[in-house]
Amino acid sequence: MLDQTSARVSGFVWPYLLENLMLRKITQSPYLNLLSGLVLLFTSAYETIIKFGEGHIGVHHGVLIFSVIQLVKVFPEIMHGLTEVQEADDRFKEKISS
Repeated sequence: MLDQTSARVSGFVWPYLLENLMLRKITQSPYLNLLSGLVLLFTSAYETIIKFGEGHIGVHHGVLIFSVIQLVKVFPEIMHGLTEVQEADDRFKEKISS
């Protein structure tokens, strides 16, 4: 991380901004990563299917592989979150029934 003396620009301290911006939370959101992976998957799959008979490799093939990797990376985070929601729901039902 940058030190405060070299990061002070126009009265702002960049490490403070980088650590506390909502942008960091948005970019690290598993749901946003899931959505972007799905969009990349569908658009690149469409291009791959349309140009299937041409017999050449294009950018859409790389984007297709990248989107699959993105989806594989985000899947465990989504499953972990769903597991926590299920456990909280079970505890809530136990609390109400007792």
